[in-house]
Amino acid sequence: MKGDFTRDTFKRHQHFTRVLMQQSRVQLDSDWNEQTAIFWDYLRHVVTDLLGPYAGPETDCGFAIKAEGDLDDMGLDDKAKREFCDRMQGAGDFLIGKGRYYVDGLMCENHRSVTYSEQANYLETNLLDAKHTRHLVYLDVWEHYVSLDEDPAIGEPALRGADTCGRAKIVWQVRTLPLHKKHELFEDLTDGAKVWENWDGISRILDRHPRGHLKARAGAELPNAGSPLQGGYRGLENQLYRVEIHEGGEAGEGAMFKWSRENGSVVLPIVAPVEGNTVTLGRWSRDRRSNLQAGDWVEISDDATALHTAPQPLLQVQQIHSDLMQVVLSGTLTSNTGQDLSKHPVLRRWDQKPTQRKNTEEPEGAIPIREGEGERNWIALENGIEIQFQETPTGSQNHYRSGDYWLIPARSATGGIDWPASNGEPEAAPPHGIDHHYGPLAILEFQGSGVLHTTGNCRRTFHMTHKFTID
Repeated sequence: MKGDFTRDTFKRHQHFTRVLMQQSRVQLDSDWNEQTAIFWDYLRHVVTDLLGPYAGPETDCGFAIKAEGDLDDMGLDDKAKREFCDRMQGAGDFLIGKGRYYVDGLMCENHRSVTYSEQANYLETNLLDAKHTRHLVYLDVWEHYVSLDEDPAIGEPALRGADTCGRAKIVWQVRTLPLHKKHELFEDLTDGAKVWENWDGISRILDRHPRGHLKARAGAELPNAGSPLQGGYRGLENQLYRVEIHEGGEAGEGAMFKWSRENGSVVLPIVAPVEGNTVTLGRWSRDRRSNLQAGDWVEISDDATALHTAPQPLLQVQQIHSDLMQVVLSGTLTSNTGQDLSKHPVLRRWDQKPTQRKNTEEPEGAIPIREGEGERNWIALENGIEIQFQETPTGSQNHYRSGDYWLIPARSATGGIDWPASNGEPEAAPPHGIDHHYGPLAILEFQGSGVLHTTGNCRRTFHMTHKFTID
């Protein structure tokens, strides 16, 4: 989450049960957030242990999937059938029923029946394609951070609209996976039981395993103007570095990353549609350290692109007109991001430098991912901090997913970083997020004249019996 945080201190293997405040001590955001994380982790695992990885209540189980070919089995009259068909945007559209469903302990709630094409946060460009006969319909669920710039109601009017905290919310998206017969795992996926039996393998396909791992260190020795070699973190401020995948893919084949010394939290609201390469802002940052300067790399995003971690072009600040609250950027926007003010567009600063780019033919701003091991292909960020994307021991290619990130807390008092290590060597860590959770819903199949049918229900339900006694 790209918030203005000290660090993320929750570690499940420590088995802490709660955070206990002490009198006359400084209070930190990390303590508050760790208490929430402890309870959230506990609650999710309780729900999963009781219900399994995915299930819905028998009396209000949501996300039932119905297609045009199911009309005769739905018990609708002619008028209701016509209304159903009128809602469909094409032969590959279908209906998503209202109700609740739990995926890995996360509650997903659909407040009204919607079609696949009209669901909230819908970003798919195409409906189901009839050339792929069978499709698996599944839920993709993740947690999204909401700041004051995305939801102004978070601000406190008594503090002139200032924010004190951010919010996190559950986001769900119904997605589809074509079941190509050439993939051996998909050959027998004809009903819910077969999907449940093979769900671990299907989930790995959805999550694009193996995912890349990262090492970080601040101990490399560097010369300093003729003085003895110095190592460690050499910054004057405490920072929470964020290394985030910008363009997904494989190392050496288009995968790129960006980084921020402020956890990506330097964000300025855009208050007028972007005109060419001129951006009008609603405010400046609270201090010089977190403000913009000429030469900074920035990214324009909005609610839609942020929810789906869709990377936008990284543009460079050319001019800053403080009196007009405007910034002039290099390059030209290639999308409509930043034009619709109802989607809360923002300008986000990143901190990589042009000198970190080894191949000038790559798109500007982001840095190509180079994997390594040992002392090979360490990438310097700044102030002694280095990172290394890890090669897989099996020789298979890692897949880097856009939006995945790692957090590196750096502390000036110790001259070091908070990173797991073994025998004095940094360990390779998986991404700290974004964690996507998946649950199967149905199998859809184009039959006969190209009409879409539901041929398999993949949802699970649970039934709770409440017994009350009167003494």
